[in-house]
Amino acid sequence: MPTASEIGFAYTSGKPVITDLSLTIRPGKKVGLFGLSGAGKTTLVSLLRPSSIDLSVGKGFDK
Repeated sequence: MPTASEIGFAYTSGKPVITDLSLTIRPGKKVGLFGLSGAGKTTLVSLLRPSSIDLSVGKGFDK
């Protein structure tokens, strides 16, 4: 099952916008993201695709 552990992200060095994010998505389940414009939905999805963006990773990704 895909798991992301202790993920962090900053658009500008030293100004994190996401810190210590851990997420597990069970096989066959769907996840919906909703929130205000600019709340970070697209950033979060980008973090789940590690080849597309530089990450600050604690324990990292397990597949």
